[in-house]
Amino acid sequence: MLKEITATFISISIIYSSLLSQTSDYDLNKKYWYYKTRFNNDFVVVDTGKGCSLPLNSREFDYAQGSSGFYPGPSHTIKTGDATTQLGIYLGVLATEYRLLKNKGGQDAAIAKVKHELYCALNALNGC
Repeated sequence: MLKEITATFISISIIYSSLLSQTSDYDLNKKYWYYKTRFNNDFVVVDTGKGCSLPLNSREFDYAQGSSGFYPGPSHTIKTGDATTQLGIYLGVLATEYRLLKNKGGQDAAIAKVKHELYCALNALNGC
């Protein structure tokens, strides 16, 4: 009997703690736009030129040691994988973002920006 009560208590505790770990829609939205901004700043150049709008897989810095510790050096390496696959994923995310913004309404500036990103990504796909 004691084992069953203990097992039930532990199960309820685990379920309750997992429910508490869920974040609000506001937190998820904030996190998405943080990662989207970081992606646009660090992993893709949105433009119609050659090699633009192709997402990078990773970026590595060469670290140098100074008097205040380690800091990113002047050179860094970028890595690309299968550009067409990464571009397809990027197009899927942009299309989803466009639809969600369109459904929400009142997001004209954000929709225009996503349309431009979609145009540039499709142009990059035509160039691959």
